[in-house]
Amino acid sequence: MCPQVQLTCSVVRLIQQFCKEHALTRTLQTLQEETQISLNIVDDMQAFLSDIFNGKWDAVLKTVSTIQLPQNKLIDLYEQVRTVATV
Repeated sequence: MCPQVQLTCSVVRLIQQFCKEHALTRTLQTLQEETQISLNIVDDMQAFLSDIFNGKWDAVLKTVSTIQLPQNKLIDLYEQVRTVATV
């Protein structure tokens, strides 16, 4: 990836962070859709980790649905949740 593209991605993420912090949700969503660059953050990391450790898989999947993960990671996660749920 060339430095110009990295700089562009960084600037877009900075603008997305501003939108998130100022509750500009429609602007954030539109910016993510139009640029194909996702902010990819979890609002409350402690709560997310707690949900994982306590087996609250519905909450984990809901949180994960808001970020973009590689396809193979999503498959691994869903298989893990399915395995745990059937035990």
